[in-house]
Amino acid sequence: MNAVGVVSGLFNVSERSIEAKQRHSDRIHFSVEPDPNDIGGAAKAIRTAHADHDLDQNAAVTSFPHPPNVPFREQVWQPFLSGNARRVFKL
Repeated sequence: MNAVGVVSGLFNVSERSIEAKQRHSDRIHFSVEPDPNDIGGAAKAIRTAHADHDLDQNAAVTSFPHPPNVPFREQVWQPFLSGNARRVFKL
């Protein structure tokens, strides 16, 4: 990262990124990508990642609607869009 001038990076939670975070806690940030078609599973994935990896304020939840396509304003997106994810997911 230093060689190309990258200050910090956002990575999916994996063995490799967990190891990198242990070595560079201020430069590595996690991203959780739950299935938007399974809001219960998404909530569980977010809670688990938060509990297991101590997600900080620089962590992200990302998702991409995939077949069957989930319209942007569909009910399953509302916890993410409301800005109340910490309250909704009890983080």
